Amino acid sequence: MKDKHKRTILRLELEVEASKKAVDAAAGEIVDLRTSFLEAQKEAEEAISERDEAKEELEEVRLDATNEHEELSGKVKAAKAELAGQKILLDEAVGAVKQSIIETEEARDERDGVQTENEELRQTLSSEREDWRRERGTLEFRVSEAESQAALAAERHQRLGG
Repeated sequence: MKDKHKRTILRLELEVEASKKAVDAAAGEIVDLRTSFLEAQKEAEEAISERDEAKEELEEVRLDATNEHEELSGKVKAAKAELAGQKILLDEAVGAVKQSIIETEEARDERDGVQTENEELRQTLSSEREDWRRERGTLEFRVSEAESQAALAAERHQRLGG
């Protein structure tokens, strides 16, 4: 009878040890997932920072283009008020205004590209967060199950004289 108890105790101790290892492995996976998530979050923050810098540059270009446009508009008004004979100067100013508008439109197109990229980054980050949450839930469930098994094994061990 003692041998049977000893074997049962040994088996339960092995079960407890296996449960502890499973808990440790699941905890390690959680740490790895958290690290991966933090790295992805850092990359997303860097991309957002780069996007913000690009927005600032676009704003500077827009302001420069606006200032240039206003300056040229003033020149056009002055040229109209002067002489009708200065048509050549007026045509040059109109051409410069058109170029300024083209540059403004190009800046807008570039800004729209940055906004599209930003939205894609947000979607990617959201997807990665959701994947991480699912993984974490699975691992937490495994840890809970392993802890329950360990507790049951420990309880059996104590009841059997451990």
